Amino acid sequence: MTALRDHLRQTHGDEAATAPLLTDWITRPHQGGGFRLNGLCWGSTVGDTIMTTSRIVEMTESYARTQTGSLYVLGREDREHKRERRMKGQRGPVLLAPAEEPEPAFKP
Repeated sequence: MTALRDHLRQTHGDEAATAPLLTDWITRPHQGGGFRLNGLCWGSTVGDTIMTTSRIVEMTESYARTQTGSLYVLGREDREHKRERRMKGQRGPVLLAPAEEPEPAFKP
């Protein structure tokens, strides 16, 4: 875990030192498109808990960033979730490149 945080510090600075750890995570569809993560969260501001993130806008094998700007260090993916993804032909990690905010579905 220390090595992972040290690696993340190179790209995310001190934010990586205090980012909560999300383990046994799964992906869930987000109402506005895309997906969010649900899993065991360690070291969050509300304590150690089960958490569902806001929409994920950037994700690699080692971290995820949400629409609200929160950074999460990613631990292991839920074993059953990973198996189900493989059964659907989704091999390898879930990756999402940084993207701009999507346009709203309607314009005022």
